Amino acid sequence: MQIRKRNGETQSFDLMKIAKAIYKARIDAGQDKDLEFCVNEAKEVKATLPNHNSILDIEFIQDAIEKYLIKKDEIEVFKLFTFYRAKRTQDRLNP
Repeated sequence: MQIRKRNGETQSFDLMKIAKAIYKARIDAGQDKDLEFCVNEAKEVKATLPNHNSILDIEFIQDAIEKYLIKKDEIEVFKLFTFYRAKRTQDRLNP
């Protein structure tokens, strides 16, 4: 599976990037979860993604993470993940 970055470049899918994003949101939410727990969550997110031979936009992956967090009723983690996502978007628009 390939990921299309915002600048149009493609790169190989990296499960650890999903795990680390979830992990950071959990830490900010004050949750005591280890990275291995978040790796398992990232695997669950990956299982929801379409055809493994496709190229997916990074936004699609982030949407899938948000849907996963809502489905798991992880509202606080969801809020922090979306806040971080919005902040990164703002930072890119106003360097």
